[in-house]
Amino acid sequence: MKVPDLAPITGWASERFIDAKSIIRKFTGEQIVVLGDEKVGKSTLITYMTTNRLPAEKKRTLDAVKVDKAIHLEMEGSLKGKKTRFIISQDLPGNDNTFYPLWKPAAFEANRVWYLFRADHVLAGHKKTIELINDHIRLLKDWRDKDLTPPAFSLIGTGADRIPGWSHHDDSAVRAAIDDSPIQPQAVKLGNAPIIIGSLKTVTNAQRLVAAISKEI
Repeated sequence: MKVPDLAPITGWASERFIDAKSIIRKFTGEQIVVLGDEKVGKSTLITYMTTNRLPAEKKRTLDAVKVDKAIHLEMEGSLKGKKTRFIISQDLPGNDNTFYPLWKPAAFEANRVWYLFRADHVLAGHKKTIELINDHIRLLKDWRDKDLTPPAFSLIGTGADRIPGWSHHDDSAVRAAIDDSPIQPQAVKLGNAPIIIGSLKTVTNAQRLVAAISKEI
């Protein structure tokens, strides 16, 4: 299978989902840390969850906002005065692990950690992507094993619209492929973390992905 290019995950600004409050409601009052490599859709996903919109254009997280010590940005979703706090990791260069230890303070004060990865790259056998995921999960597992009350982990694969045979209505073939891919052993290392697969290409895609996250978690 041809390895997909490294185009960023993005969406269309003209589309809009009618209601994200039902999605935020499940996570009201929680702190959720969103980790992953660059161009996996971290800011896109949380922008959608907190504003009902996808960003008008894709910007690298470090360039898009002022970040605290260059490691994260924060966004909030609110429902009846109760807030859900999202902390999004900075986009880091592909093989530069200098700042990864700085993920720990945010991640292990959170209720949940969502680790995003490109599902299309994993299924295409993209070596760099798989090696980086392995490194990240190894680090998170080490921290998790030493923590008395670790957060709940979830693995969220984006880029499904680039996988041949994937559709909203029947993703069974892609699910089976993911279950037989290198990502499955990584989920086991994080306490059998659920694996959710979807796309952030359009608002409809994002709506279905977030609904799947809400259902699986």
